[in-house]
Amino acid sequence: MAFIALKNGAARRDSGVFSNENNFSALMSLLTFTVLIQFLAVLAIGWLVGERFDNAPHTIAIAAFLFVFWLVWQHRRFERWLDDTDGSTRMGYGGLWTHISDLVAKRIRGMRYEQRLLQEDVEFFKDSFQAISSAVVFLDRERKIAWCNKRAEPLLGIHPRRDQGQMLAGLFRAPEFIDYLESNSYVKPLVIPSPVNPLLTIEVQATTYRSDDILIFARDVSDVVQLERMRQDFIANVSHEMRTPLTVITGYLDTLKMSADSLPPVWTETLDKMLAQSQSMDNMVSDLIWLARLESVPARRDLTLVNINQLLATIVADARVTAPQKKFFLLIGERHKENEFALEQTDKYKEQFAVHGLYDELRSAFNNLVQNAIKYTHDKGEIIINCYKQSGELRLSVRDNGIGIDSVHIPRLTERFYRADASRNSEAGGTGLGLAIVKHILVRHQGRLEISSKLGTGSQFTCVFPAKRLGEIDQSKTAS
Repeated sequence: MAFIALKNGAARRDSGVFSNENNFSALMSLLTFTVLIQFLAVLAIGWLVGERFDNAPHTIAIAAFLFVFWLVWQHRRFERWLDDTDGSTRMGYGGLWTHISDLVAKRIRGMRYEQRLLQEDVEFFKDSFQAISSAVVFLDRERKIAWCNKRAEPLLGIHPRRDQGQMLAGLFRAPEFIDYLESNSYVKPLVIPSPVNPLLTIEVQATTYRSDDILIFARDVSDVVQLERMRQDFIANVSHEMRTPLTVITGYLDTLKMSADSLPPVWTETLDKMLAQSQSMDNMVSDLIWLARLESVPARRDLTLVNINQLLATIVADARVTAPQKKFFLLIGERHKENEFALEQTDKYKEQFAVHGLYDELRSAFNNLVQNAIKYTHDKGEIIINCYKQSGELRLSVRDNGIGIDSVHIPRLTERFYRADASRNSEAGGTGLGLAIVKHILVRHQGRLEISSKLGTGSQFTCVFPAKRLGEIDQSKTAS
């Protein structure tokens, strides 16, 4: 909105040309004083003339009338000159009014010079916006189009002249865009099909300026989206193609394992290692397929009310079977104190929680966090699953007292295949995709993942769901 800001700046500076407080006050004082002196002089002349003819009151009145008439005539002449002048002419006849007109003309010339400079700046910024390949749209506080460049037409269907002053929501009716515009939260851009050409994909980024005006940039990202789609398709296809040979290899290895008694000991050890690697590869393929589906398939709208208490109880029960050497604590409805372990191994359900979402996805996310804690916690380690409400949000945390993570690795933990080598390694059997899956699932549920850890003392992963995702459970149908 640079050129509109310049216009406002011009108006402020132009007003300053006419309203220099000190000069204006001095000029008005001089004008008042001069008019008063002239008026008194006219009255004195009228009195002297009246004394000579023995009719002072009448001559004084006539003199006052003539002076007022002359003053009004001068004022009207000044107004006509002010309406017609461009600062290059002066009001004739001399006197104070001519002096005033000279000062005004000088300021008008200064004002016009500043306007010309500002207009050149405005044209410069307009030409700059016209030269870029992105669409640029300026909206006023009423969400009407104040200005747009020529690229707004092929990308957004907005004509620079025809649609000026129109409501943007009436021209660009994509529900996602309207929701984005009304959200007043423009941290992340919006990627949607172009309303003009469905084959184009555009990235829309809005930002507020001044009080409540909006600047919108839209650029064509079709090539980027196409490359991302090709990458996703490639991973999905390769994963599916690998599934069949892996199944065959694992089947033959299992068959050989069943006949291990008749094989030399060295072959038994070899088969065990091959089966372990085959299982690891199978787990990775499964995670890749699951992640590809999360990335490519839009979030479903047929949500159900998922009972978080029951879901967590099921996950913890399974974890106790698969990792009996670890201690698990489940606390729902009360926030657990930081760094407090060695609890009584008793599950506590002090409140019932439910989230509108997809059961399979939420189970996958929570189970991934619990399995991560199991992998990176030493034997007899403690894992605390805590679920509670805070500031209207539902927070579900999985905390362990395991090996922990160096803080330098935390920002990248949700990247695919990223490993914090100093604290986590492939020997734990992970695929490097678990946290990426968790992040995608939470985003599809309008949630977020918070990570805190300290090397050598343990880690905490927290899933946060907004208040609008929470639901109420019928207590009469829920077992305590």
